[in-house]
Amino acid sequence: MARKRGDILIVDDDPGMSRLLSICLESEGYKVRTADDGETAMAEALKARPDLVISDLRMEHGTTHRRSGAWRRIGNQYPQQELH
Repeated sequence: MARKRGDILIVDDDPGMSRLLSICLESEGYKVRTADDGETAMAEALKARPDLVISDLRMEHGTTHRRSGAWRRIGNQYPQQELH
């Protein structure tokens, strides 16, 4: 069994992508939580204080979590890197 490495929050409206990332990260010993929209992501981030947040920046359901003031305050607690 892999040792515990930390907590990760995955924010993505694509359940297949969230599941794929979860499986890969859990197999490496990470505890993974998922959220499918910005509102749920903010609640999870405030409650669980994950070590890392991996977020889809272009979710199709109009979620603008990364633009909201509350999300920016939470997001500023984490290093940020955009991948294209």
